[in-house]
Amino acid sequence: SLYQAFVEGTKKPTDYGFPTNDVPPVGTPLPYPVHQITTKREDIDRPLTEGEAMDIGGINRAELDQIWAMNDRVDGAIAIAVRLAGYAILDGKKEFGMGSNREIMLVDAWGTPDEDRPVPRGPLSEGQVIHHSKEFIRELLRPFQKALKRAQKAGEPWPKYPDLTKEQIGEASQRYKAFADAYCSVEI
Repeated sequence: SLYQAFVEGTKKPTDYGFPTNDVPPVGTPLPYPVHQITTKREDIDRPLTEGEAMDIGGINRAELDQIWAMNDRVDGAIAIAVRLAGYAILDGKKEFGMGSNREIMLVDAWGTPDEDRPVPRGPLSEGQVIHHSKEFIRELLRPFQKALKRAQKAGEPWPKYPDLTKEQIGEASQRYKAFADAYCSVEI
């Protein structure tokens, strides 16, 4: 989404640490971690400021700082293991919760192709992005998404949700398996 925002001009690369506002190639590592907060219990995940998140979550600045520190440590550990497996992570999300004694907990799944976006590093170094995550399936469904948005905007009936072919399902399965095999074989 950040890359798309750069392409559309709604966000500037210099605001994220890049030296110019030229759109960096897909897969270019960000100069530093980007912290973004969104809602999870609305029809569309809405971006939140830190203040809004603290108000909604009933947390204070120290607790939010602890969440960011945990997030960065987890992302760093995942990035090391993924790198050793021959992959890079292009994006990811972590979800946090608060226990009954106000202990901050990492919740939901993390370090998976559904939460993070692994791509093989070899092709990436040559400018080729080969998603081994749900992003591959999203790419297959982009034409449907565009048609859906057009229909919604025009007040027309929604297009039929497309079925994936056996070949597409097989390719998605192979990519998930390739990543899982490499990632699970890493010894740290």
